[in-house]
Amino acid sequence: MKQIKFSLKAIVAAASVFAVGAPAATAQTNSLSDVLRLIQEDARDINQENERRVAEFTNARAEQAETLGSLRAEVNAAEGRGRALAAQFDENEAILGDLQAQLQEEAGDFAELLGQFRTAAGEIDPLLRRSVISFQYPGRAEALAEVSQARTLPTRAQLDILWKAMLQEAVGQAEVTNFSAVVANENNNEPVDLLRIGPFTVFTAENSPSFVEINQGQLVPFAAQPAGPIMSGASSLVKAEPGRLVSAPIDPSQGDLLGLLADMPNLLDRVQQGGLPGYVVLFLLLVGLIIGIAKLIALFLTGNAVRRTAATRQAGNSNPLARIFQAYEDSKKDDVEALELRLDEAILKETPKLERGVNIVRVLAAIAPLLGLLGTVVGMIRTFTQITLVGTGDPKTMADGISQALVTTVEGLVAAVPLLLLHAFVSAQAKSVQQVLEEQAAGMVAERAEEDGARA
Repeated sequence: MKQIKFSLKAIVAAASVFAVGAPAATAQTNSLSDVLRLIQEDARDINQENERRVAEFTNARAEQAETLGSLRAEVNAAEGRGRALAAQFDENEAILGDLQAQLQEEAGDFAELLGQFRTAAGEIDPLLRRSVISFQYPGRAEALAEVSQARTLPTRAQLDILWKAMLQEAVGQAEVTNFSAVVANENNNEPVDLLRIGPFTVFTAENSPSFVEINQGQLVPFAAQPAGPIMSGASSLVKAEPGRLVSAPIDPSQGDLLGLLADMPNLLDRVQQGGLPGYVVLFLLLVGLIIGIAKLIALFLTGNAVRRTAATRQAGNSNPLARIFQAYEDSKKDDVEALELRLDEAILKETPKLERGVNIVRVLAAIAPLLGLLGTVVGMIRTFTQITLVGTGDPKTMADGISQALVTTVEGLVAAVPLLLLHAFVSAQAKSVQQVLEEQAAGMVAERAEEDGARA
């Protein structure tokens, strides 16, 4: 009994605590009967809520069952219509087969003509689609394909499309004419003026024309335009007056050869292929040319001054011969042997000045081909490394190394030849001036010896 009383007191205490913590609207419980009354009220509310939810679930189930029934009825109706349509399709196929058989029987020779028409259309269709003439007369290939693939007998006008397209292609192959067409990525995809030479070559009718080709059914400009006589010939044709005879480029492969020619590397590309060894060779060539040309000009001016001094015999310090004359005047009182030694000394002083820089040109001319050979070896090492890594299946992977190997050799020879020639000219000019100095010195010694002999 004590335990039961304790439990009831605990319940009452818990209910009291619950009442204190609840909102102000909740009635405060003071006895066990109040607790019981509250529990009964809560149970009644819960039962009412459960009954309401069960009623909602029951109504929703009934609605879903009704919807499912209507959908099943629609599916059955659709299946019925599908079976009816399938039966109608089979019936139409049978009727169509009978009509085709009747058509073949009644067509007679016209059916054979239609077969020949479709064969000829199939043969000429690829030609028309690859021809630049079709961009001047758009839609002819599509119209011909539509007629050739039709299941009905063509009319006379439709049959005329074939021979008219063939005649149009034959006439266009002999034309040099202007027309307008859309070139991809040009003029905001608006039609531009083009000039066509038969079915071979097409380029824009501008002062600086751009060659175009057919790519995926549309005209596109070449990624790299050909240069030189080809571009100048196209420009001449654009500027030519009607009836004037000019030379113009014709590509019988309809763009393939021009594309290959445009992809050919130019001089700058070749230099870049040479890599670092090639740049060094070209730098040495530039240095050698600067030194050699400057030395050649200096020797030319010195030679002119020496020849003028030889005529005037004026001593001074303006040129090598004038300084030799000055040395002669300074040693004029010495005997012949001493005078000769003084003049030889003066000539020896002038010789290094005349030959200064000449040997540098010769050394650069010798180094250039050696560096070219070095580039060749480096390029071959790169080529064999690529072969080791990826094999020989793709030749383009070896193109860089082979290009460097060949280009650097060419650059070395190109640098050596002009430097050797320049060295020969400079050396000959220096020897010419030196020979004049020696001749004049020998003449002065001879004159002095004659004077001494006459006085003796």
